[in-house]
Amino acid sequence: MGLKRSIQTAFVVVCCALALQARAGDAATPEAHLRWFVAQINEGVAEDAHDRLTAQFLERLDDGGLAQIATDLRETSGGFEIEAFRVESDELVSAVLAPREFGSRWRLTVRAGADDASLIDAIGVAPAPELGAPGVSTWEDLEERLTVLETDVSFGVYRVENLSDIGPVLEVGANDARAIGSAAHIFRLGALTDAVQTGEIDWLDRIQIRGDLIVVEEQRQGNSREGETWVLADLAQRMIATSDNVAADHVSDLVGRGAIEAYMERVTDHAALNQPFLLAGEAFKLKLATNQEIGFQYANADEQQRRAMLERELDGVKPNFQMLLNWRSPRMIESIGWFASARDMSRALVDLTSKASSPELRRVANILTSSSGLKLNSYRWPNAAYVGGAEPGVLSMNWMLIRRDGAMFALSLNVNDAEAALDHLTLTALAGSAINLLASE
Repeated sequence: MGLKRSIQTAFVVVCCALALQARAGDAATPEAHLRWFVAQINEGVAEDAHDRLTAQFLERLDDGGLAQIATDLRETSGGFEIEAFRVESDELVSAVLAPREFGSRWRLTVRAGADDASLIDAIGVAPAPELGAPGVSTWEDLEERLTVLETDVSFGVYRVENLSDIGPVLEVGANDARAIGSAAHIFRLGALTDAVQTGEIDWLDRIQIRGDLIVVEEQRQGNSREGETWVLADLAQRMIATSDNVAADHVSDLVGRGAIEAYMERVTDHAALNQPFLLAGEAFKLKLATNQEIGFQYANADEQQRRAMLERELDGVKPNFQMLLNWRSPRMIESIGWFASARDMSRALVDLTSKASSPELRRVANILTSSSGLKLNSYRWPNAAYVGGAEPGVLSMNWMLIRRDGAMFALSLNVNDAEAALDHLTLTALAGSAINLLASE
């Protein structure tokens, strides 16, 4: 059966293991189902996957079934990465899949069962539109689309000269600080790079993963595990490429909170909003503690009081796993987390790209380019560095782009909504439009 035939029957039903490994039950979410199915496309569906399917699906599944659909998709792409994700409703989620090696982008939708969320009611696969938002062909179009968004936006596109000066191409709220989620890992990397440059730390140092720095025991698949030993450079790459929060907190512990704050003082205008600079685990504790009063206390405290809370009051706190599993709405994004503007993020990318030109820091370039965020035209953009972050109500996408003719650009899109989850597909398309416009700038 070819891919076209598979797609014709692609409103199918599957069930999945959790993307978050729940030790206290088998509850599932539509997002977890979607991520599981993408993993099955990339790795192959086991023959016993039928026990994950509803009876209705089995009745209409063609010969070859789910495994054939996954195989056809894998053979047309070499596997996929999730480029953008959107919650359509309580039962339905969708994502744009970018091919790892070749082929086209696809849109994947997954619907959980109304009566049994541990099963999936349908999977839909269809071709995705090309990179960019419809109707955006000029910078004026893009500015208008960003301006009318009913969200808080900090956006900037800059031409980079001599790896130092940045000249604005388009700015919309570019100096306004927004929550950036795990895109804050760039500041951890900046402090780490400073420590390597001074000889305090070496990229080849071996770091053992400590249990006390794994706050959320039900970590996403692929995160660093207790007792493992990692070369520091590889740990830093995991931090940037996969937003591995365990790796990030080990980097933070190694360089020290003060060093990260000092780096932010040097390259951003909003360092004070990030003092004290939170570990990822601390943010989870504050936002997802069973006793939610601790988060409110922290949000209303001054800097000195916050530091005291981190030192003395969080040791026995554990995030509530059910709250984590059902985390679909914004939680204190204006007061707990990490904050930067488009200009801040762009300056940090330029700073790290500049440092990567020195021999002892050449690994920084490999770390920053370990993910491109979107599936870009590699001929047009032979070099793309990316760091991103997201949580409900927060999206941060940041690039350092080198065009084939050598022109360099920094691009940063940071969007917040304190009341509702964001439309990641639309926002990602707008970022793609900016990249398309830069291709001919």
